[in-house]
Amino acid sequence: MPPIKTPFIEGGYYRDRKQGYTVIEINDKGMKIKLDDGRTLAVDLSGMELRARIYTNIT
Repeated sequence: MPPIKTPFIEGGYYRDRKQGYTVIEINDKGMKIKLDDGRTLAVDLSGMELRARIYTNIT
């Protein structure tokens, strides 16, 4: 499987339209993030692509 192209890096801090989040881990299934409100989420590849588009559009 080719590497996932993403603007995210592990340990990086990003924002969407609701709140910020830190990328904890990136793997071949998606990524794990920690939101500013303290919740931790597993984001699948389609969710990762959506977050990448939102982040890119904001910046």
